[in-house]
Amino acid sequence: MESPNITIALALQILATEIDKPMRITQLCDVINERWSIRFSAGFVRSRLKNDYARLGWLRINQSQYLPLRVALEGVQFRCWPGQQHIESGSIPLILLYPFVSRVEDSITWIYDEEKKTLAVISLQGDVDSYHVVKLQKWFQKQHFAPGDSIIVKIHYRQIGVRLEQHLYFTHERAADFRAQAVIDQERELVEAAVEQYRKLGRNQPTPSDQIVLSAIAGKPWRTSYPGRPWQYLLHADGRLALISDGLLVQSTGLQISSGGPLHQPATMNSDIATRQSHLPIDPKPATPSSTSALRKVPALSPADQRAKILAEITALQQEIQHSREQDRQAGIWDGILTNRSREADLKEEEDDLMEELDDLVNDIFFEWQDSMLREADRISARLNEVLPLEVKRRLAQAEPEEVEGILSNQLPYLFQKAPDLFPRIDLPMSSWPKSVDTSFNQQQNLEEVGFLEIDDWDDDFWDTEFDEDDTEDDMEDDRYFQLIDQSLTLINLYIDYLQETGKKLSTARNYARFPRLYADFLASFYERSLDQGDYATLDEFLFYYYPYHYAYNSGSEVREICIALKRFYAFLKERGLIDNDQFAEAIWQRRFQAAKLANLYKQLAGKYADQTELLEQLFAPYFYRH
Repeated sequence: MESPNITIALALQILATEIDKPMRITQLCDVINERWSIRFSAGFVRSRLKNDYARLGWLRINQSQYLPLRVALEGVQFRCWPGQQHIESGSIPLILLYPFVSRVEDSITWIYDEEKKTLAVISLQGDVDSYHVVKLQKWFQKQHFAPGDSIIVKIHYRQIGVRLEQHLYFTHERAADFRAQAVIDQERELVEAAVEQYRKLGRNQPTPSDQIVLSAIAGKPWRTSYPGRPWQYLLHADGRLALISDGLLVQSTGLQISSGGPLHQPATMNSDIATRQSHLPIDPKPATPSSTSALRKVPALSPADQRAKILAEITALQQEIQHSREQDRQAGIWDGILTNRSREADLKEEEDDLMEELDDLVNDIFFEWQDSMLREADRISARLNEVLPLEVKRRLAQAEPEEVEGILSNQLPYLFQKAPDLFPRIDLPMSSWPKSVDTSFNQQQNLEEVGFLEIDDWDDDFWDTEFDEDDTEDDMEDDRYFQLIDQSLTLINLYIDYLQETGKKLSTARNYARFPRLYADFLASFYERSLDQGDYATLDEFLFYYYPYHYAYNSGSEVREICIALKRFYAFLKERGLIDNDQFAEAIWQRRFQAAKLANLYKQLAGKYADQTELLEQLFAPYFYRH
């Protein structure tokens, strides 16, 4: 057992150098309390990690788990594209390597070239405050570095006591040597993972990009291999998330990547993106009118008319959807019973988030109260030191803790006279005094009658109980989830092999298999099923609620692609005798334009009417509801 003289911050910092797997808050709390024989509540640990995770060496990877930062980043390779102005100045701002390099002031980072010679990191003074740059003038000259060339950076960690040093190794790659085809899949996976992490962790609020980007790559097998394009450019090209000043990510509303000067982003970041769009997996194309009639001015609708218009579209679409569902029921394709477990999970997650926010508020109030008590204790201590006689102070200095109260009690008359400010006056209104006292009151009997317990009956550990999910049950659920995903991946890999046999490239085959993988995750998460157990009701829920609701910035055309991909996938399973019937996938495919229309309508709602839940209820009927 180690010394209990330890803070939450130090305990978390030590564990970040020792633990090699994701940990729940309750698990971390158990480890700390057992190792140091102290009682830190899970709420305190959660609050400290939430506010200071980077400094303590941790990374939040989902709603309930944290991973040591060194585990997430050890061996990771990423790409940096210096701009023309950086090459000319012979330096790059350290922030260009963010979030792989910590922005914490006292973090330790060493940078080396290919020959493992140290590259200097210096501080410069900007318009507001100082910022750090990596001096690369000689290195640029030696490498004949040209615009379009890349710096490939590899990360390693070295432990010094309870601190970790980050070591970065730079390698030069010419623009002509960039292997674009080799990284298409990992780039697409990174973008999708980042968007999903923002949905889970960002909650439509500006969110530090390290929480999104680093958690998106954590655990990915390609994170230590040949790197794709910089994440900033990939997200910019995708368009669903936007990088704003100070390294924050938000849902895109037409904003471009901020040009906040050297303190935040290189001033020519936008122009760099423009010049490199040939490198991007998706070229953003501005909308152009298809005819001159598109240029004619149309009178703008009032907000009320706009709402009425979209409501009419929702009503018409829902009537069409209900008609199709009824037709499929009459055809015997399904039993007419819809399920909504994903919505139930969303409501539970919203409730958990609310409770977590309440917990954080309580912790903040407690810490504020604790600080005020400590300040008051310091004031009283200083005042006692002023007024107490020298002999009494000597006795107090030599006394055991249990003797202090007796010594001070003997000094109360003296203190009342010399330091009355130590005894605040309490004025009670006369009306609050009882006019008479019932001397027949039986205290113990009356306490028992109103349900109070004796002190000895209280559970001393009650307030230390953690109200999160039961860890053992969660671990079992996680095991079951991964078993189901493995079963589904077996089917997906068979499908990929089949597509290659028919002449498709591996990258094309994997792209076709991407959508069944999304449905597999849905089935495993909410229904404990694998892909061979898909059916009409769950696929309807996936396409007409879960996917469009959780991926609001995907277009209707992508939803149609999902319908097509799943139809082909289930036709393959039936052809190989792996399932008995694929009628449900065929029927949903017939409704692909309904699903696409619903996704496009929700995209409008998310942009203009996000706070009007009655519209969401009608659009996603019968799935979307409130408690």
